[in-house]
Amino acid sequence: KDNGSADDNKELVLPENYSFDKQPAKTIMDFLKWYRDHMNIQTGLVNNSNGDTHDSTKFYTVNFEATENYLSVLKSTEFISDRYVEKWRGYFKKCDKDFRDNPTNDGPPDGFEYDFIMLSQEYDEDLENLEKSKIVSQSELANNATIRIHFPNGNKLIYILSKYEGHWRIDDIVRE
Repeated sequence: KDNGSADDNKELVLPENYSFDKQPAKTIMDFLKWYRDHMNIQTGLVNNSNGDTHDSTKFYTVNFEATENYLSVLKSTEFISDRYVEKWRGYFKKCDKDFRDNPTNDGPPDGFEYDFIMLSQEYDEDLENLEKSKIVSQSELANNATIRIHFPNGNKLIYILSKYEGHWRIDDIVRE
């Protein structure tokens, strides 16, 4: 029985343009390095969800002041586009409507039980080991790019970027 050829043991070598040192992938890596140092920005986005101030007589609502601050901080990094901000602004409005349509105050607030940048609950190791992440595909056409990244802990994300005034910005992040 053949147990595989010598080629099976070779490490996948990515083309030169699949490098986090070159744009547009550099924008993603720079943003994720920034985020690794600022993960606490996604706190307080839901009223009455903090264990210290939880009031069993009140229901969850979106804290729009906190969500606007969160989006403002992300935008200030200059890695994120207006399109990304608008997507999340709409998401927060939808979540607030869902809270009002289905009042609850028990358990993790629906829609807020994961990290919005890493799109996962299990992401600490991926951020700690960012430099071990791999670009598995990259397509670039004019001022748009799509980059698929596999993280060391198994998270797989697709980044959609556009070039605005000569600078790459993240328009969206989706799970693969």
